[in-house]
Amino acid sequence: MASEEYRACFRFSPNTLKWTEMAPLLADRSKFGASSIGNFIYVFGGFEGFKKTNRIFSHSIEYYDMEKDEWNDLNLASPIL
Repeated sequence: MASEEYRACFRFSPNTLKWTEMAPLLADRSKFGASSIGNFIYVFGGFEGFKKTNRIFSHSIEYYDMEKDEWNDLNLASPIL
């Protein structure tokens, strides 16, 4: 079950002091790690949600293409680096 609040992404501009909405993540994700390399932002790990009282860990990696404003699933068999 998807949840808009766990897919929503925003970026902050220190020049304008404003938040701008970005394309949403592909999968529900919270408390994840992130890193930027070139024109890409990578997010990995975190939690997808809960099943009863247990957290569901995310093992996927997504990357955001800043030029296209889109998220893509990173298939480790064919890395983009």
